[in-house]
Amino acid sequence: MRVVFINRKGAELLGRDRSEIIGADWFDRFVPADMRRELRARFERMLRGAEPGPVEDFPVLASEGVSTPVEWRLVVIKDDAGNRTGVFGAGRLKASPARA
Repeated sequence: MRVVFINRKGAELLGRDRSEIIGADWFDRFVPADMRRELRARFERMLRGAEPGPVEDFPVLASEGVSTPVEWRLVVIKDDAGNRTGVFGAGRLKASPARA
């Protein structure tokens, strides 16, 4: 559940330097406290065999503790033997509903 890579845009979204993110526990550091248990359990299920949906919506904690809605595309990573070793996530800010 630790971050092994984040690109420049991801670091900007979180409002932190990449060096502060790499190695951090994603759930403890970047998921709102009221969602940590649920999302950690979801990711553990993915690593045990459940496939993620095509799009997952859940917020991240940016700098200053600001909760930011993000739309995620998740893919389970497997090693050469087919063992599940992690989850790759690509996120983008969730579009706000259009105002009438």
